[in-house]
Amino acid sequence: MRTQIDQGIFDYCGAPVLSSDLLLPGDAPFPDSALERAEEIGRAIVEAREAAA
Repeated sequence: MRTQIDQGIFDYCGAPVLSSDLLLPGDAPFPDSALERAEEIGRAIVEAREAAA
């Protein structure tokens, strides 16, 4: 499933895949762990954009 998302959806949209995370309900303790990871990802994106500017 992850390969389908990374290769299929991102390639279709023309977006390069630099990294990807699959946040699933089976990851304990869900949903807090998924929300924390999503926040980390968002912070990294903002920091990278600010560094590039």
